[in-house]
Amino acid sequence: MITAVILFTVTILSAADGSSSPITLSLERAFPTNHGVELSYLREFDSVRHRRFLQSTNYVVNFPVKGSFDTSKAGLYFTKVNLGTPPREFYVQIDTGSDVLWVTCASCIGCPQTSGLQIQLNYFDPRSSSTSSFISCSDQRCKNGVQSSDSSCSSRNNQCTYIFDNQQSGDLTKSDRAIDGIFGFGQQGMSVISQLSSQGIAPRVFSHCLKGDSNGGGLLVLGEIVEPNIIYSPLVPSQPHYNLNLLSISVSGQVLPIDSAIFATSNNRGTIIDSGTTLAYIAEEAYNPFINAITAAIPQSVRTVLSRGNQCYLVTTSLDMFPQVSLNFAGASLVLGPQDYLIKQNYIGDGSVWCIGFQKIPGQDVTILGDLVLKDKIFVYDLAGQRIGWANYDCSLSVNVSASTGSGRSEFVSAGEISGSTSLCDRTHELINRRWVFALFIHITLICCFVFL
Repeated sequence: MITAVILFTVTILSAADGSSSPITLSLERAFPTNHGVELSYLREFDSVRHRRFLQSTNYVVNFPVKGSFDTSKAGLYFTKVNLGTPPREFYVQIDTGSDVLWVTCASCIGCPQTSGLQIQLNYFDPRSSSTSSFISCSDQRCKNGVQSSDSSCSSRNNQCTYIFDNQQSGDLTKSDRAIDGIFGFGQQGMSVISQLSSQGIAPRVFSHCLKGDSNGGGLLVLGEIVEPNIIYSPLVPSQPHYNLNLLSISVSGQVLPIDSAIFATSNNRGTIIDSGTTLAYIAEEAYNPFINAITAAIPQSVRTVLSRGNQCYLVTTSLDMFPQVSLNFAGASLVLGPQDYLIKQNYIGDGSVWCIGFQKIPGQDVTILGDLVLKDKIFVYDLAGQRIGWANYDCSLSVNVSASTGSGRSEFVSAGEISGSTSLCDRTHELINRRWVFALFIHITLICCFVFL
């Protein structure tokens, strides 16, 4: 499959008052809960994405438009944005592992016309928007992407273009779980958060709170969620993804005998925070000690089950018997309860089969923390301060948001208050800026994709 993507500017219609006010978007989950879904399906969904992570450490464009298995078995979080003038609605996946806002173009050949997610698919036509324009090769935004071998510029028309040659069909080309595109929240210059920050429209910080219950959903804030219990760990500098320094892992308060050098950040090593990944992945050398420590910590009366290579347990009571796991980062620890590392697979008699959701990537020592770990927590990506913070939280409750890191006015917004039947502009006006505001057209760079099958 050959995919050609063209860069051009477009507008996002939102509400603001010119003073870096926070923008809040409601989130939905494509698959309400991953309990009962085969881990092999979820693992394959993630694996095609991670191959691109491991192929290069300096890609500007990184989106998971690939995957050969039934993607109706996979979960993802997505939100709705308005693009163009006049504005049109697009449903896009929230992805901290990508650096671009990407939607399908109207001229796409072989793209789905319907979605099993009960959403209306749209295709962007640059000619239908009065505020869209193509990016020239001399534009700095194009130069930001020329470092990648996938980018090119046409001397004939001075147009900035990206070309991707993929041999696997894409997740977004399958009707059962199709969405309109990707909302990349990476830290490179092409990401929406970087573009808005450079224009002084939004602070260089964003936050999310992903609900982990059967209904899914949550909040995404272009700003800082303020919560007194948030603790922070510094980002590893000069990395394309959100890498943190993982120092050790503890189970039931006991540090596992794992060489800390395994977690050190280098080529194809390190620990990445990625909302576009469904499960969680641990460095191969740390996998067995991690699994063995959890098994050793539970009562011997609990029956262990090996299911398709995954360590599982037949549980007839609650999960309280399972140990607490702590991922110890520089400056802060991410404490996980059983619900943060176990996934319910099926039933046997009166018991439920729970499997460890942490996987390993054969031959790789990379650790990737996806939605399994990120859910039911506030996560703050403070790019200005080069740190990531987190705190356990009920994401159905109101959150306190601030327009700037460490200071600035704060107001409350609740995931339950944002109605999907009301426009983003109207609800942002009502919930975030309760005083007078005006509509602001935000010019950003968008990637439009033409797929030829």
